Amino acid sequence: DERFTNFYGSIEHPAGDISVELIKNGLARAVDWSMSYTSLQHAATLRGAARDAKNGRVRIWRNYVPPKISGDKSFEGIVSEIVSGD
Repeated sequence: DERFTNFYGSIEHPAGDISVELIKNGLARAVDWSMSYTSLQHAATLRGAARDAKNGRVRIWRNYVPPKISGDKSFEGIVSEIVSGD
């Protein structure tokens, strides 16, 4: 099953970084576990491209059905640890 074949890396192209274009055109996915390997700004750009591809039902997203959220939309919790205040 090719859905679980993962590749993380950079693809060099004469035009520069084409990762955003691949994701925007539904040719690649942006997955959460890989976002820690890039800057926050680039991660936000990748997530935005993925969101646009999903909303546009582009290529790998053509049959995408957004999850339905049910139940309470708020919750209460207790913070048990703060690692850094920076």
